[in-house]
Amino acid sequence: MTDLIMYKINETSKEKQVVNLCRKLGLKTRKLKDSDAKITVGALTGNGKINASPDNQMLNTANQNVPNGYALPELIVFSGLKDNKLDEFLAEYKKMGIAPIGLKAVVTIHNVNWTMYGLAEELVRERILIMCGKN
Repeated sequence: MTDLIMYKINETSKEKQVVNLCRKLGLKTRKLKDSDAKITVGALTGNGKINASPDNQMLNTANQNVPNGYALPELIVFSGLKDNKLDEFLAEYKKMGIAPIGLKAVVTIHNVNWTMYGLAEELVRERILIMCGKN
């Protein structure tokens, strides 16, 4: 699994900052398109051969139908980063004063077979719960 950061960033200047940070840290990047919503996280990251956790198949199949006109929200997905590399990225991100991205995820055996739509919608649900104070 290679170090990869996938992103959907709406603001051009913020996107450039993130890409430059990734380049500085030797991380590969992949810009997500709205059409990627139908594709699994594993296929997008090249990790499609990971054995997914069977307990999350329901979420995976429940989110296969992407609504017409769906646009991915602004998000960042980390794949294959070792803990120290992820920590380094987040510290540099903050140090550089890059505007926050509210939705973040790490590719795991639990979400590798979800579509990007499924992952994004789960992140939105989690974000709403956090903002309402229901951890």
